[in-house]
Formats: sequence, C-alpha cells, structure tokens
Amino acid sequence: MTYVAPVNYGYVPSYSTQTTTTNVQKAVPPTAGQPINIDCSKLYKPQEVEDILKRIGTDCKVQTMYKPAYSIEYYPKAEALVINNKNMTNDTTEILRDGSVRHVGSWHNKEVAPAGSYLDIIEDAKARIGNSQVYAR
Repeated sequence: MTYVAPVNYGYVPSYSTQTTTTNVQKAVPPTAGQPINIDCSKLYKPQEVEDILKRIGTDCKVQTMYKPAYSIEYYPKAEALVINNKNMTNDTTEILRDGSVRHVGSWHNKEVAPAGSYLDIIEDAKARIGNSQVYAR
C-alpha cells in the first residue's frame, strides 16, 4: 500500500520538478506573393467611410471631442474589407466576401447584415484597389 501525503488546506509544499519543454516551429508556407492586407485608407474620403458605416448601421453614435479617424484595410485572401475606428477602442466593422457584415468589439461579435446584403461595397473596394497603386503590408 502506498502512502500519499494530503494537501494541507490548499497549501502545496514548495518544491519543484524540473521539466523541459521544447517548442517546435512549424514551417509557414509562403503566400506566393499575395499580400496579407492592403491599406485602403487613402482610397476613401472620410465622408465616404462615414456614409458606408451609416448605410450599414455600425456608425459610432457616441459624440467625442475628436474628429473620427478610420483605417480601412482589404484582406485579399479572405476577400474582406475591415473598417476600424481609431478613436474608439474595439469598434471594428467587417464586410465579408459574401456581403455579410459583422460588428466586432471586445464585448460583442454580432452579425449586422446577412449574406448578400453589401456585395457592392466589396466590389467597389476591389475596383478602387485595381485602379490605383496601393502597397501591401
């Protein structure tokens, strides 16, 4: 019969067992020249961005003393357009390839519009990128 010492009211004796872990890095396949994201902030005027957000229904209704500033990025692999409000913490709108819209933040991740609702916004972003010289990050 083996004897196991009981834990003393949650107190664990201060001894350590040395363990060694090894991190194995997986090889990341190259993206074959495809950019991760494309900054489209210069392709849209601030009023155009606000009009898109009002049309979708994810515009910021909180008045701040700062002028709204947005960053717009297009992700070619996912074919998604992401509009991030720089003045508000965790206020991001994602327009996905199927035309659906999600409003993402730290306390929410809700679908705003179903698939097929805003395909024209994605097509407009692709056209603007195709007509300009935009550098990928």
